Amino acid sequence: MKTVTIFLTLIFPFLVNGQSIYSRDKIISGNTTFLVTKPSEIEQRFVVRNINNRLFKRRVVMPQAIKGEYLKFVHTDDTEKVKVKGIITAAIGDRMEKLGNEKLRIQYYIDKHGVIKEINFVLSRDTKILPNDLKLIEQYLKEKYIFKVDSLKLAGVDFIPFFWPVHF
Repeated sequence: MKTVTIFLTLIFPFLVNGQSIYSRDKIISGNTTFLVTKPSEIEQRFVVRNINNRLFKRRVVMPQAIKGEYLKFVHTDDTEKVKVKGIITAAIGDRMEKLGNEKLRIQYYIDKHGVIKEINFVLSRDTKILPNDLKLIEQYLKEKYIFKVDSLKLAGVDFIPFFWPVHF
């Protein structure tokens, strides 16, 4: 009985931590705080966003002529995916190997020049991605990547939100 008690005492914190890391409404990594939103109990995903993000609350302002077509002016081809994946790999380094076949959906908020203003992450409930990974991914992408856009066609656009998944 003593052995079982010692085993549970040692292993229980790891089990609880692994299951509850994103079950809280707020998670902290260093000086970055993330808010966690769970759409519903049925959903197998949840949204994690920097507490400083505000654009998700705002309505997108753009000329009527490009509504519904604005994503044509943001270049998201395979070459750009390779660049983004390289930046993410540089951000989390050796942790990439532990992610296996993980799929990370990133919602970008960019300005009309392609500069990343904010990022939201959509994660599955069984994710292996840690809060520190998210902090580093957000930091690296904002510092090292600018989307190629047709700026002239995006005149009058305040910001553009869109999802772009990354497969590991």
